[in-house]
Amino acid sequence: PAWQRDRIMTDEWMQWLDQRSPDQPFFGFLFYDAVNYRTYPPEFAGRVAINPADALAKKIADYKTSVIFDDDLVGQVIAGLETRGLMDNTVVIISADHGEEFNENDDGIKGHGSGYSRHQLGVPMLVAWPGMEPQQISARTSHYDIAPTLVRRLLGCSNDYSDYSSGRDIFAGPQWDWLIVGSYYNYAVLEPEQITVTFPNGMYEVR
Repeated sequence: PAWQRDRIMTDEWMQWLDQRSPDQPFFGFLFYDAVNYRTYPPEFAGRVAINPADALAKKIADYKTSVIFDDDLVGQVIAGLETRGLMDNTVVIISADHGEEFNENDDGIKGHGSGYSRHQLGVPMLVAWPGMEPQQISARTSHYDIAPTLVRRLLGCSNDYSDYSSGRDIFAGPQWDWLIVGSYYNYAVLEPEQITVTFPNGMYEVR
């Protein structure tokens, strides 16, 4: 199950940190999957109170419990960086590839990749950047912005962002007026006041 894979990945990451050459820079990418499948170890059961007669409440509770579990693993990763003296010169980014919807709009849409609501598109992004003052960014951003931010600020690349990315520096802006977002079989254009959804047969829908 996904929660076991997440634990194995975390253990292997710690082992890799200990075996790497300490005088070389490194890049790590850990993709936690328990939340996607709403799975968690047996000892985490019961962390979220539910009404057992409510099927949707059970799914939401499983989702929240899997978040608690993966949050615990992420905490272990950060603690591992701290105990190895790496947090003072390591950029850490925590985010997700999509949100999860539980019919919050009362339109029958659930899960992810099934619609273009805020519940599916909005994800948290936490960035720990040594030497940078804490701030909260409320402008519209995109996953596309991660690569140019790292390439410009960490690798010293001075090329125009458009040479290698569709994004821009997440700290410098400007915010996106519109975004292209994708699902498993179609995509949509997000604007402040409307969403235009395309379909494989050439039709489109404005919401």
